Amino acid sequence: MTTPHLIFVIFINLIWGSMFIVAAFALFDFPPVLFTALRFGLLVAILAMYIPVARHMVWPLVKVGLVMGVGMYLTLYLSLYLAENT
Repeated sequence: MTTPHLIFVIFINLIWGSMFIVAAFALFDFPPVLFTALRFGLLVAILAMYIPVARHMVWPLVKVGLVMGVGMYLTLYLSLYLAENT
């Protein structure tokens, strides 16, 4: 692995790890379901401008996004919200 690749990997891990810190602070102000909806609504609004999707692929993408994205992050935010040590 070259040095630029290593720096990129470290940067990605720092960004991904900071998501937990941001979520912990955001859950003081927002309920988990609303925070998940805001996060994915913003993501869809941004990505819809840049990534074209064929009409016949929209419904399969919505189903996969709901199960893998919203399902996983909703349970993650619920567990962070219910944790006693945050």
